[in-house]
Order: sequence, then structure tokens, then C-alpha cells
Amino acid sequence: MGNYHRVIINCMIINIVFLSLQVLQWTVNEYISVELLEKEYLLYVVYLLFSLKYRKMSICSIYGLFLVTYQFFLSSMVILNAVGMGPNFAETNFFTGFTFELEVQKYMIMLISISLIMIDIGLLLGIMIWGWSVPKWKYNLHLEKIAIGGMCATFILVLIGDYQYMQTIGTAGGYLALYVDKDIQKPFLSKMDAVFFLFSYMYMVSAPEKNFRKYFIIMYVTCCLGKALSGGRGEAITGLLILIWWINFYVNTISWKKFVVSGLCLSLFAMGIGTWRGNMNVKDFEVENFLSGDSTLLDFIVSNSSTIGVIGYTIYYEDEINNMGVQAIIYPFSNYWKKGINGEKSDIVTEIDESLGAYISYLSNSDFYFAGMGLGTVFIAELFAVGGLVGVIIGCFLLGMFIVLCVKVLQYNWLTWIILFKFFNALLLLPRTPYFSFFPEIPHLLRNILIMYFLYVVFKKISILPNKI
Repeated sequence: MGNYHRVIINCMIINIVFLSLQVLQWTVNEYISVELLEKEYLLYVVYLLFSLKYRKMSICSIYGLFLVTYQFFLSSMVILNAVGMGPNFAETNFFTGFTFELEVQKYMIMLISISLIMIDIGLLLGIMIWGWSVPKWKYNLHLEKIAIGGMCATFILVLIGDYQYMQTIGTAGGYLALYVDKDIQKPFLSKMDAVFFLFSYMYMVSAPEKNFRKYFIIMYVTCCLGKALSGGRGEAITGLLILIWWINFYVNTISWKKFVVSGLCLSLFAMGIGTWRGNMNVKDFEVENFLSGDSTLLDFIVSNSSTIGVIGYTIYYEDEINNMGVQAIIYPFSNYWKKGINGEKSDIVTEIDESLGAYISYLSNSDFYFAGMGLGTVFIAELFAVGGLVGVIIGCFLLGMFIVLCVKVLQYNWLTWIILFKFFNALLLLPRTPYFSFFPEIPHLLRNILIMYFLYVVFKKISILPNKI
């Protein structure tokens, strides 16, 4: 047995110890304090981050970045509470305005702990079976030229579209109006960002030479900034993290020191976005956002990590939610069939029976729900709604194995790598999205990839692009 496999087995044993402790505490939670659970979770997160080095990973590996977004979007308030900072993670803020009781708080922490442990166990077992692959790209001149052409052609259109969308937001009454008023339409050009990012992934996979890299990074970061200012804060953050991952593996290895500097830059970016968003009034509701004109980084973290509240509501309304059955987790598929295939429009009433996020929003505050606002959903809540603690354990274990399998299988060629980039993006957003959120995107993604492949074949055949960039 090699040293690497010995490390993986040791990590597996440590995970089993942590899991056994959490399951034991689940059965006797009345004797356990919230503060103890918070500190146990913090200890486990610290262990995970320090163990990456011995697994031949880094904080800038895709799994390392997933751990970052897991904490940021889902459990950052728990960590802040563990070190005596930040507001209580159990406060539900403006939507219902109450604080979960202690028993629910304990289950919330144990669920995010068990979820993370099982994802890691699944990942470790996947590594033992299939190994952990790292990018091995070869320089592709034609791919690089087509990617640069595509990015340059769409970049200006993306900026124009984002500007138009920001004007729409200002006219409508703020960012929350995007959720309250379903009639607000995104300007057509603002949809070009998805095309730009596909060409960006093509550029990254082409193993490009140095000539255009700095211009690519400037364009990419600019588009992420536009994405954030037009309402997509989560997508902007994950987009920047994917750029960090690519730089780490292809351009230059990013040390912990450089990662911290990158984190500080992202923090300034976050504070700027918070200041931009400001206070928001929507229709007849006086809804004050966490962020004000003098927003701080803590405000930004709190406003983006409220996803844990969805888990709390799922526990709080467990008896009512049990009636949903498997529908609680298959909504992305049924919604795609309903809208994408049959062309039906959303119905705020029927969605109560179809979507876990809609049902929780309705149960917690029906007035806000029928006004158009909602809490969204998160994969842990869906798994718990379907199968309780056992559902979380099995679902997260399979997710960990699926991560390794995708990384192994989808490194076949540049076409499958683009799918893998989209999977990475969905994975980094997973702590605030449904369990199957990635799969309904696959048909659109395959269509776009076929178009890109057609362009690649045509341009390579007729060789109309210059030989030098």
C-alpha cells in the first residue's frame, strides 16, 4: 500500500469518527449545546482544509474551492458564531422575523456537518476506486483562435446587455423587484454572458500561449463584475473562483499567501457590490436589505449565507413537508419538462405542491410568497425532506462519488471539458441550489457545444483565421 492510499484511508477513518459523533449527538441532542456543535463543526472544517495538502490537493483545487463556497453560502454564520462573531445563524431575518428554537438549531448544525462529512467520505472512496485526475491540456491553436474571436465578439454585447439590465432594475424598484415582479424581462443582450463564458472555457482548455492571457483575465473579471451588478452575485463569485482554479493549474501555482491576497480582493469586490445594492423598496413592502450604503464584508457574508435558514424551515415544518415525497427533490426535472418541453408558464399556486422552496416560502410567510418573494431551496433540505437523516447521508455520499467520477470521465477532450467547466460552476453554487440543479441545463449546454464544435470544424477546415495571435 502506497503512502497516498494510506493517507486516504486515514482521512476516511477520521471522517467515520466525526460521523459517529454527529449521529450519536443526533439521538441525544437534548444533552448537547449549540455552542459545542458550532465548535465541533469549526474543528472539522479546519481539519478538512489542512488535510488537502496530504491528499495532493490544494485550496485552489476544485474540491478545495467547493469547501470554500460551502462555508460561504451555507455555514459561514455558524463559523462566525463559533468564534463569537456575527448575528445568530438561527435568525430568519425579514421573511418571518423569528429565531428557530434551540432543538431546531442543533439539528441545523448537525445536518450541515453530516452532509459535509458524507460528501468527503464519498469523495475519498471515489478517489480510492478511480483516482483523482488533474488537468492535462495540450496547446490547440485553432481552438485558441476561435475562443478569442468568440470572446471579443460577445464581450461588448455582454457589457451593453448588463448596462441595459441595470437600468431595468433601477426603473423596476431595486433587485428584489426581479423576484417580486415576474413580468420584468431581461434584455436580450444580457443573455450573452452565457455565450461569453462558454468561449472562455474553450479558451482555458486550449492551453493558450501568454500573448492574450492578461487581456482574457481582464475581460473575464469585467464580465463577472457585470454579472454581479445585474443581480447574479453567486454566479459572479463562482466564476471568479473558477478563474483562480484555472490560473492555479495552468498559469502558475497559487500558494496559500496568494490565495489569501485573492480572497482580500474578492472581499473588496464583495463590499463594493454590497454598497451598490443599497437599501431596496419593493411595491407595498418596505423591505430593508442587510446591506446599506456603507456595507461591510460581514453584511455581505450574512446576506449570502442565509441559505441555512431553508434547512431550519425544513426541520421546523417537517410534518407538513413529508407530504411532498420525492417531488421535493425532482422539481428541476419536472419544471424543465413543464416549461422547457411543454412551454407552460409558471403558476405561483401550483408551484406550492411542486417545489420545496415554494412550499417552505408559503408556509413561513404566505403574504410575501403571493407577492412574489421566496426563500429558494438547498440540496440538504431536499434530501432531508425526502429521506430524513438517512436521505442526507446517502445523497451526500453519492454526491461525493459523483464529483470524482465526473472529473475522471469528462477529461476526454475539449468538448467534454466544457461540460466539466459547467459542472464545476454548478458544484460551486450547489450550497445554495437544488440537488439536481445542473441536469436540466444539459440539453441547452449540449446544443451550444454542438454549435461551437461546428464553428471549430469549419474554421479549422477553411483556415481563415491568422496563424499568430
